[in-house]
Amino acid sequence: MSGIVCPIRGGQESRPTIERAITYAKERDLPVYFLFVIDLGGIGLTEVPAHKKIVSHEMANLASFVLLTATIEADRDGVRAEGFTRFGHLADEIIALVEEKAADAVVLGQTKTGKAREAKTNLLVSKITDSTQAEIILA
Repeated sequence: MSGIVCPIRGGQESRPTIERAITYAKERDLPVYFLFVIDLGGIGLTEVPAHKKIVSHEMANLASFVLLTATIEADRDGVRAEGFTRFGHLADEIIALVEEKAADAVVLGQTKTGKAREAKTNLLVSKITDSTQAEIILA
């Protein structure tokens, strides 16, 4: 195994996901690749280039902060970690990083319950497992 991909958004909802990824990595002496995906297509800003540029810049700053805090936490626990910011669709960017790093596991958060959220999680898991051999760990 070469590492663990862990997409995060930041905030309290990401805490269990980050903790699970760090614990899993520590148990196996593997690095964690924290991933923050920015998808501006869903918020209707792609038609106004100036707005898209401003929001992209601000989201990239947020991503840097979120990834820095996650990597510092991993480092405190003796786990090697790197942070990656990507622009695109979540599933596509997870798959791309899994392939790039030859990672064998993906830790996904489950922040909310309910049938709609469960269906979204199942679809994401299906997309990842259809394209990679990565083990999926739900936090």
